[in-house]
Amino acid sequence: MLIWNELKAYFDKYDSGSKGYLTEDDLRRFVIEVLHESSQRELDYVFWNLFRVDPNTDRKTEFH
Repeated sequence: MLIWNELKAYFDKYDSGSKGYLTEDDLRRFVIEVLHESSQRELDYVFWNLFRVDPNTDRKTEFH
């Protein structure tokens, strides 16, 4: 449960405007600042392979 709370805290930090989801720009900021990945190739890999973002194709990443 501790890791879940830590992940939620990161999510909340990068959820600009407290919308309840991360936009691509929010997630990009997270990846660059936390994971220190910045090339488009690295960002694409993280987004689509590690996080498997946007499974419903609404271009939002939600925390469930």
